[in-house]
Amino acid sequence: MTKHPQVEAFVSAAESMRENRYWARDPQEQIDFLTALRDVVTEVCFHLDRNQLLNQEGLRAFAASSGTSNGVPWLEPSSETVLLPELDNAIQRCLAGHEGTDNT
Repeated sequence: MTKHPQVEAFVSAAESMRENRYWARDPQEQIDFLTALRDVVTEVCFHLDRNQLLNQEGLRAFAASSGTSNGVPWLEPSSETVLLPELDNAIQRCLAGHEGTDNT
């Protein structure tokens, strides 16, 4: 019996990431990695939220402590609204650092 393509994709991605866990990235590779990670995290967040795998009180507490809930008060915190802004911030920090090194 074959597994669903999403199951196969997650298994394959997990194996590949585990095998390369300690990959030393240069600044551009770090940006590329975080950008690709964002795409994966978006899909993982969908499944976390769809399957209600994260504690809602915990998501609300994290959103409140990080200021995420201030931007959209009517939106219930979800893994996507909590995790993706943090990942976007990390990408922006990397871009800012990378752009600064190009001018020297």
